[in-house]
Amino acid sequence: DIALRQRRQIISEADFRDVIARKSATLFGISSKIVSASRAMRIAEIIKELHPGSRVVMGGVHPTFSAAQILRKCPAVDAVMRGEADHAIVPLWRWAAGGGELADIPGVTFRDQAGEIVSSEKDLTQIDLDELPYAAYELVARETDPLVPRILTARGCTLRCVFCASAALFGYKFNSRHATRVVDQIEATRDQFGVEFVCMGDLTFMAHKPT
Repeated sequence: DIALRQRRQIISEADFRDVIARKSATLFGISSKIVSASRAMRIAEIIKELHPGSRVVMGGVHPTFSAAQILRKCPAVDAVMRGEADHAIVPLWRWAAGGGELADIPGVTFRDQAGEIVSSEKDLTQIDLDELPYAAYELVARETDPLVPRILTARGCTLRCVFCASAALFGYKFNSRHATRVVDQIEATRDQFGVEFVCMGDLTFMAHKPT
């Protein structure tokens, strides 16, 4: 992506196809916003074409609120994860590898054996953000260099602005981390990857003044 933009070249479907052809996997995850939904579904189709035995799952803002629509429109998408899915990632991979059922994973929308679109209930238990492991940036594809880590001090927002779906994505709640844990992550990321710049990626960075 970076190399193509530096050459001022438009990223084409052939570019996607070339990268996907070289990256076989058991499970492919695609995140999408509304503006990228059509492209995301096309990428899912390319994945299924090149790796027919793989599983394709979508997540993110648009899939969360349009899960059934995506599954009806794009047969290449096997399932949609709704909202925060940290605790569902491992069970999801086990399912993709041949163990477990989608119906047992919280917050997933999928097709049942009869082809009907069904959804499992969403576990609304608040995630302890300080318990989550740091992002494994060593696994990120090198096409994305230079690395700009995204650090969160909190997730969510309690407001209900009519122009924004982000608060609804997190259930209209604000989930804050301990400030010392945020600093620990920044320092660990700097030491491991040698970065001099991080992105504070909160929706509402100034919402919790003590932090």
